[in-house]
Order: sequence, then structure tokens, then C-alpha cells
Amino acid sequence: MKGEKGTCIAGKYPTEVRRTSFNNRENAEAYMKSLKEIGVINQNYIVYQCSVCKNWHAGKLEWAELYGIK
Repeated sequence: MKGEKGTCIAGKYPTEVRRTSFNNRENAEAYMKSLKEIGVINQNYIVYQCSVCKNWHAGKLEWAELYGIK
């Protein structure tokens, strides 16, 4: 996908989250939209900036609350 920067691993077991990271919000939103359209991810996923890698992810609201930049 456009702007993909690899995988970010945030947290420690059992709250560890592995997410594909993107260089900007727009690329993360395009990724999320494409996966929602084919039914691969939950419709409630959001885009957030990660406090660990500083890149952008599509993920659950609870992940954004735990690992997003506040």
C-alpha cells in the first residue's frame, strides 16, 4: 500500500498490538477504507497516530486510547 512503513509492535503481552504503519493519515485512511470495503476489518476501526513509532495506524478505538498520541 502507498506510504506503508512496515509493522509497529506496541505494548507488551497480553496487550501487545501489531499494526501496519503508514507515513500519513491519508494513506492509513485509504488502507482502512479498502479493508472495510472487502469486510476484512471491523467498521468501527479508526485511524490514529502511534505514540510508539509516530506513524499512523488503522485500528480499534481501545488501541488508539492505549497507544495513540494524546
